[in-house]
Amino acid sequence: MKMCRKCEVPTERNKAGKCKPCAKRRSNARYAANKEKIKAAARDWYTANKAQVKSVKKALYAANPESYKVKSKAWELANPTRAKENHRAWKIANRAYLNEVGRAWYIANSDKSKASTKKWESRNPDAKAAHRQNRRARVIAAQGVLSTDLFGRLYALQKGKCAICATGLSDVSPRSPMDHITPLAKGGANCDSNIQLLCKPCNSRKGAKDPAEFMRLLGF
Repeated sequence: MKMCRKCEVPTERNKAGKCKPCAKRRSNARYAANKEKIKAAARDWYTANKAQVKSVKKALYAANPESYKVKSKAWELANPTRAKENHRAWKIANRAYLNEVGRAWYIANSDKSKASTKKWESRNPDAKAAHRQNRRARVIAAQGVLSTDLFGRLYALQKGKCAICATGLSDVSPRSPMDHITPLAKGGANCDSNIQLLCKPCNSRKGAKDPAEFMRLLGF
């Protein structure tokens, strides 16, 4: 180490033979004065050299996978919002690849997948009911997505009784069905405010009838 006249103490030198602390201060001051310009230049360089950056990252990961995973996990913990945004963007950009991998895994592990799905459904009956209705809506391109806790909230709101005949409902398997008040076939939305719980006989009789029409058939 050599004596630095500015630092007034012996300091380490960089490759150019300059005092490291002094060089770092100059670099920080230059960055602070030209922050946006430097960031823009870095983005432009990355865009122009994206393939090279990916190749270098892949080589570093192959050489040090455990170290890379530790650093990546530490960054995710320190930046949870950005990590979620990056993960979501990656999934959107690689949807076709993920679908292909998912299908291949399901074909190779169909029994395991079915067992896992049954286990999840037994633990999450409310979400299961909502997912089934959401799938029906997607098939016919209806608008809206139901909340996963909707059955429980409606059961409490209706005091455990059918919205039409006031018969007691079942909140255990097999559960009482969730009904679209205005049927999807009649243009009803697949949203929380268009759902009611009915007993099985009322749900079967109502079918895809308009709610006002159905109530008139019952004599109301």
